Amino acid sequence: MKYYTLIFFTLFTATTFSGLSQSKIKEFSKDSTKFLSELGDYLKSAPNREAETKDLMKQFEEVWLQGAYTEHQKEGVHKVSNFMLKKKMSPYPLFQNYILSLIGFYHSGQTEDSFDAWAQNIEKLANTNNRNKLKDYLKFSSYFFEENAIYKSNTVTWKIETDEYFFEYAEVPFIVFPSLSLKCFAKKDSSIIYNTSGVFYPTLNKFEGKTGNVYWQRAGFSKQEVHAELSKYTINTKKSNYTADSVLFHNTFWFNKPLEGKIVEKVLANVTPQKASYPEFISYDKRIKIP
Repeated sequence: MKYYTLIFFTLFTATTFSGLSQSKIKEFSKDSTKFLSELGDYLKSAPNREAETKDLMKQFEEVWLQGAYTEHQKEGVHKVSNFMLKKKMSPYPLFQNYILSLIGFYHSGQTEDSFDAWAQNIEKLANTNNRNKLKDYLKFSSYFFEENAIYKSNTVTWKIETDEYFFEYAEVPFIVFPSLSLKCFAKKDSSIIYNTSGVFYPTLNKFEGKTGNVYWQRAGFSKQEVHAELSKYTINTKKSNYTADSVLFHNTFWFNKPLEGKIVEKVLANVTPQKASYPEFISYDKRIKIP
């Protein structure tokens, strides 16, 4: 009895792996319809993902087949997909996040040049053979185009308010924002840096900003009454706090001229104007007269 069981298991195993080997896709077709079918089959090769794949491909087909992408963009998608396939990128989460990025990119209204620069960053990252960095970049892309978020987790989200940006690459990919407002959402509260500019490094979760204004509205003061002018600052977007040095602090209640110092900003839960303790300004001058 054990002998027959062993034979059956051997035959079953050989048949299973033989079937997987025969169905393995080595290159996606350039034909638009076949490409969708093959891409769907590749995603289905991941175990226990049938329902998720069906929903994802339905979303993608809706934009792919209705002329959402130019022929040039489709050629780029085909090129990157085959590039990722050649590098043996996993269906989930790498291909999944790439497809989500493509869906989001269509809704973002970005240009062909922007698309090309973004796609080139994917290729360059894949060539480094650093799968974690590529994974981070594709995950970032999946919510960046759809939600204008540069970082998103269960605890904190950083979003931008601008449609003007461009992709670059120098050892790591980065995005240049000539002008934007930067928002942090966490613990049912939020913080905003207005009228700023900067560079974001998706694989490093780092935003390097220049200039900008921070207001004390959460503490019940108007923009005209209390605010700080920022110079340079760096934010770790995994966190809901930051410190900015060399700021000019304006407070019309107590001072007739701005003070130099730094601010510490934290996004906390259950903040009211009566309980607000941030933003916090710390003056470089430790001897200031307050009437």
